[in-house]
Amino acid sequence: MKKVQFIVGRSGAGKTTYCYEAIETALKEESFDPLLLLVPEQFNLQTQKDLAKRLYPGLLRAEVISFNTLAREVFKEVGKAEVAVIEDLERMIILKRVIEAHKKEIIFYKKNMNNTGFIEAINRFITVLEQAGVSKEQLGELIENKEATLLFKSKLTDIHMLYEAFEDYLGNQFVTIEKNMTLLASSIMKSKKLEKTWLWIDGFYGFTYNQLLIIKELMKKVKGLTITLPMDKPYTRTDKVRNSYPFYESIQMLQKLMGICEEQHLAYEVNYVKGAGEKNEALAYLEGQYLKPYANPYEKGNEAIYLQTYGSRAEEVEQVAKQIVTLVMEEGYRYHDMAVIVGDLADYKTLLEGAFKEYEIPYFLDMKRNIHTNSLVAALEGVLEVLTSNYSYKSIMGLLRTQMLPISIEEIDLLENYLLAYGIKGKKKWTQPWGFEQKDEEKQERINITREAILGPIQKLETTIQMTKSSGKNKVVDLTKALYGFLEDIGAYSKLNEIIAKHKAEGNRLLEIENTQIWGKIMEVFERLVDILGEEELNLMTYRRILETSFSYVKMGVIPPAQDQVLIGSVDRTRLPRLKACFILGTNEGVIPKVDETTPIFSDMDKASLSQMCKEDKGPKGRLNELIIDQPLYGGQFSIYSMLTRATEKLFVSAAMADENGKPLRTSLVYYKLKKLFGETPKPLQGDFLSQIYRPLPTFGYVGNLLREYVEGRLEEEAWKDLVSWYATKDEWKDRLKGLTDYLFYTNQQHYLQEETTHLLYGNKLDTSISKLETFRQCACCYFMRYGIKAEERRLFRFDRAKVGTLFHAALEQYPKELSLMNTTWTKATREEMQQGVKKATAYAVEQVNEAQRETGRFQFTAAKVEKMTSRAIHALTAHLKNGEFEPMGYEINFGEGKGFPPIEIAIDEVRTILVTGQIDRVDVYYKDDNQQYIKILDYKSGQKNFNLLEVYYGLQLQLLLYLDAYLKKHHSYEAGGVFYFHINNPYVSYKVGMDEVQLQESSLKQFKLSGLAVDEPEIIAALDKSGTGSTIPVSLNKDGSIKKGSSVATPEQFKLLENHIIDTIRGLGQELLEGKVSAKPYRLKGKNPCEYCIYHTICQFSEEQVDNCYDTLEQLSKEEIWEKLEKEGL
Repeated sequence: MKKVQFIVGRSGAGKTTYCYEAIETALKEESFDPLLLLVPEQFNLQTQKDLAKRLYPGLLRAEVISFNTLAREVFKEVGKAEVAVIEDLERMIILKRVIEAHKKEIIFYKKNMNNTGFIEAINRFITVLEQAGVSKEQLGELIENKEATLLFKSKLTDIHMLYEAFEDYLGNQFVTIEKNMTLLASSIMKSKKLEKTWLWIDGFYGFTYNQLLIIKELMKKVKGLTITLPMDKPYTRTDKVRNSYPFYESIQMLQKLMGICEEQHLAYEVNYVKGAGEKNEALAYLEGQYLKPYANPYEKGNEAIYLQTYGSRAEEVEQVAKQIVTLVMEEGYRYHDMAVIVGDLADYKTLLEGAFKEYEIPYFLDMKRNIHTNSLVAALEGVLEVLTSNYSYKSIMGLLRTQMLPISIEEIDLLENYLLAYGIKGKKKWTQPWGFEQKDEEKQERINITREAILGPIQKLETTIQMTKSSGKNKVVDLTKALYGFLEDIGAYSKLNEIIAKHKAEGNRLLEIENTQIWGKIMEVFERLVDILGEEELNLMTYRRILETSFSYVKMGVIPPAQDQVLIGSVDRTRLPRLKACFILGTNEGVIPKVDETTPIFSDMDKASLSQMCKEDKGPKGRLNELIIDQPLYGGQFSIYSMLTRATEKLFVSAAMADENGKPLRTSLVYYKLKKLFGETPKPLQGDFLSQIYRPLPTFGYVGNLLREYVEGRLEEEAWKDLVSWYATKDEWKDRLKGLTDYLFYTNQQHYLQEETTHLLYGNKLDTSISKLETFRQCACCYFMRYGIKAEERRLFRFDRAKVGTLFHAALEQYPKELSLMNTTWTKATREEMQQGVKKATAYAVEQVNEAQRETGRFQFTAAKVEKMTSRAIHALTAHLKNGEFEPMGYEINFGEGKGFPPIEIAIDEVRTILVTGQIDRVDVYYKDDNQQYIKILDYKSGQKNFNLLEVYYGLQLQLLLYLDAYLKKHHSYEAGGVFYFHINNPYVSYKVGMDEVQLQESSLKQFKLSGLAVDEPEIIAALDKSGTGSTIPVSLNKDGSIKKGSSVATPEQFKLLENHIIDTIRGLGQELLEGKVSAKPYRLKGKNPCEYCIYHTICQFSEEQVDNCYDTLEQLSKEEIWEKLEKEGL
């Protein structure tokens, strides 16, 4: 070799162009020597494109390669031992296997060892150790170093163990890329082809230890060598540079390469490239002054660099979209002339995609896509989770939601509701036919067919795994074959082609490309697993973890599907060519420059210890210090400098002042430095409405604001109406414009349904119940939701308070039947007979509950609790009967078609009627004499509902009085004695010192006091409660036998007035119902309203803040005022 050439210069000065020109010149010579351009792996494609354009119509003898490509070519020529080279995917598989095998030995990282992020971090660190040439022994020396803290030592001990196990596993059968580079360096001298080769190395700003070894050998072998490095001026070998300088790494590399040349007695020259001065003057000033610590502000006119802060990231992104559209429409830019760069794509990806679609800007996201989220990968992980989690609900639904099984979305939704309603989980339940949906046999059969379709491929996979199992484990190759068989059974390849065709038809090119590649990626993972771990035996859980780790690490790179599009990338990944305009977003603290996350397994204190131990070392430990400490700390500055100097005409730099949650953000030092040099760009003043017109979709939002201002009387201009007319004349926008105007005049109120809709729902004869009518009185909208269109919450497998109440009712209704079978009554039953009756009644009630719910431990606990509470309630009811003269006469008296009594029929008008169904829990009778008999209506309540005369008056409590009226109309010989609620609750007794058992019993009975209304006759009250103390009913007597003030009583005439009032109220409610009333106007009485616990609030969206939303506020009335109003009604 004549001499080694070093081409140095600033970013964009023309170093790459120098290489291209040199290759071009070499091609014109009459020689057939190979011409190689060696670039970083990630720049390979872009460099090939650029060089191919320059050397049109083809590359001829020129070839673009990377270090890995060079290794393959050299080994192909000179041969090497049959050792497989493993890349990052294989490394992750081996590391996961090593961690699983040594998990008992891991101490400090025990909690983290199953996290994918931890495995990736360990992989990165081991890679750094290999790049620095640090051996296991040298890592061990760091552990023994006195300057290492105890915490750091414990971390290094775990890592050392894993590093050693990793290398032992590799043995002589595998070699990493880094070790492969060492083998390449030792093989270069054997290559004949390289002797005639002219080599250019471009695109690097530093080299690893192994790469330097290769370059050292290439210097001795190739015919000519040119190396480019970025720096601000030519440096000699002895020049000193501080390690915080952005070009430090490049300068250090140049000095090392010079030293290698001198060691080998090779001539070299350093050529500094200044550039052709094609940049705008302000941009050229930025390039020359940005790195200087005390640069002066730019004094000339600046039309190239724009600095701006925005209130939020969304606003920032929208302004960028507007600027891009403006540059294209007004300044003749093409989309491929521009790029958008951010510090963290995760913060901006969704916003950029949304805004660019809205503004019709074609774009390409330069990011590797994780295959972990792909449906086919999720299906593979899902089926393994099903098998290892015993068919849990979460795993089954996760598998089904991938939509890779031949089950429709409708069937999946139906099945999910069924699983939740009946609490189905576990293999035992899944493998048995289901029969819980007894009311709908057709639906049950349909669900069982779906169950069998799901089970088919899963059970086949499970059987295959069982057949190849030995001592509870399977070979990796057998498990992988079984999984491939599962893919065939579900028709995964055909399904994938359908997905690809769908995305192609929809024009979603990126998703089409992703799904085109996914099958190959999965097969690659399978092949790597079999190659590395094929004959190893693992249990299914370990295999699942290794497979998930492998999938989580595989990334999918997508080639830009079109030429003319805006490139969106990140500072640390994207390599930009020279562009006319560059947008740098999110120059916020901690983002640009980015906080170092290279080695998350070490804290800052750990790194300080490492630096203390290694910084003076000139060998591998010193190189480790550079890779772990210096490069992450200072290397980011160079990346930022490169980004800032890519634009040739315009540079836009912006920062958001708050994140999506409103948390304040600060601008970074980068923004501050640019602001100091060029000043912040003043925000443009709001122009006329024409300046807001960009693309139809975003402009449509602006039209909405204009219309709102016009409606509110704040807009006087007329020109905007032409814009509205444009949308009105376009067919594709007419419906949207109508929707917009509807929204402007939106109200959540619809007071009445259309007449035909009402007739379809209810007809002229309304079949309803008392509880439904009470719901309608509370809120018409709630009634329509619940009973009109039958909207309901998803049923869940749980035993809630309402179901417990049903159990109580069933037990209390069954108890008298059990007494009858024992030939006894409420008041005559012995204590043992009562206990036996309660036990049998509760057992009967439990039998009525769904079998699936009866099997749960929680229900069995609830059933035992219900038995105790029922026993207390029975004792209280028995005590009530013994304390009075009333006797039970009827139970479960039903009003309805085919029941004991016909439905209660109330005429609304000549045509329409309302039929009310219901059930009286118990009717008691008191025989005063042969001519007078009084009845007591008793209704069991498991809730907190108490009798309230005011609520009865307003129609909020209809039940007791309507039942009384209906019963008396059927039995004219009876008179009203009282109507009461009996609360089934679990009373707590306040114990006082010295209380005996009798006192405790009396205190307990008070908790079961009836709530209701009694007739105002002392004899009847005495028949209800002999004691007259009010312990049984809400009525107390004075010593003289008169009724105490405040007692809940009414005269027979008042009872009649109440009954008539209830009938009129129901008639009025029925009329409103059949007229289609559905307005969201809930009642409010004494601060009480039904909205607090209403499940439909998110549908009606009732709020007093809305103009036409208000409560039906009911006037507070005293008892006297209520009776006075009722008497007036009676007249």
